[in-house]
Amino acid sequence: MTQGKAEEAIESLQHAAALTQLPEYEWTLADALRETGKINAAEQVENSLVRNGAINDPRTFALYLATRRQQVQEALKLAQDELNTRADVFTTDALAWALHANGRLPEAREYSKKALSEGTQDARLFYHAGCIAVASGEYADAEMAFTLSDRIKQMLMPSERDDLEKEFAVLKGRETSRPTAVSN
Repeated sequence: MTQGKAEEAIESLQHAAALTQLPEYEWTLADALRETGKINAAEQVENSLVRNGAINDPRTFALYLATRRQQVQEALKLAQDELNTRADVFTTDALAWALHANGRLPEAREYSKKALSEGTQDARLFYHAGCIAVASGEYADAEMAFTLSDRIKQMLMPSERDDLEKEFAVLKGRETSRPTAVSN
């Protein structure tokens, strides 16, 4: 789908989503359907995701909910519960992202930094870190995280790539709109 071939990806994604019912495949399928203008079909897939996501993969479902700003308290609960089961960088990041969606920025920043401290090169980790840094007013950190994410953005869901581009553009616009010092 990173090559603009969403239509070609749909059939494979439908097959994968039907076989696994994993949130990752359903989320990607819904994004592909939306990208090709098949909104009703995308909504059907998203409804399935909402019905089964917490059972099939709580961490990815928490990420989905937090990304979509839906049921953000449920996203936080799922991420917190998952951290007790899977204490890895991706679950730590999911908790940071859910905290961010709930407006708990200092905690989100702490967990985001913890997720990055392992040195894992993952576009989603960097994307989330950038968004959390922007929300926290840490613009230099945000720029660095967005730059790293942008370099490997093919790892992101289509909707996440779109949001990365928007967030990065806003951040860059912020930099160019800063007043410059006037010399005498």
